[in-house]
Amino acid sequence: MSKSVFTVKAVAGLVFLAATGSAFAASGSTAQTVQGGTINFTGSVVDAACAVDVNSESQNISLGQVRLAELDSKGATSAEVPVKIQLDDCDSSVATTASFGFNGQTDENDPTSLNNTSTDAGAAKGVGVQMKDSVSGIVPFDGSFGDGSKLTLIDGTNVASFSAYMIATSDTPTAGAVASAVNFNIKYE
Repeated sequence: MSKSVFTVKAVAGLVFLAATGSAFAASGSTAQTVQGGTINFTGSVVDAACAVDVNSESQNISLGQVRLAELDSKGATSAEVPVKIQLDDCDSSVATTASFGFNGQTDENDPTSLNNTSTDAGAAKGVGVQMKDSVSGIVPFDGSFGDGSKLTLIDGTNVASFSAYMIATSDTPTAGAVASAVNFNIKYE
């Protein structure tokens, strides 16, 4: 009798191992696919004297926190922050100069300033953003290519230097978020 009990237990144990082994194998072989995300690739091929450096194409420039007391009257400005546009792989036999034209939504009280387009509930009012070039001063936002933005090209890498800052566009600006955007074009000659 003990031999048959042992045989029954051994067979039962083998059946249990076979069942659990196939269950583990079945659960381990089931693959699941989930949406992971999206990667967008952008770029362009240009037939020009230079290529805009990838870090200059789309920039975020922080103008920092400025005390409202610093912008206490129309025309008052914050400290200037550098803005650089780098051109790579320039060939001066194709063009000798690059001029920059800027387009942006201007402030209704000051057409030389970009409008504050912040959508925050507490957006600053009466505050815009101005840019200067290194030669002639305030950059117009009408797309024109001023002489102050003209850069003499050398072979290789060239950097155009500008600055940006906040400006009070009214006598009674209010505190809050400031955001502006400007597009630029380059004319090679």
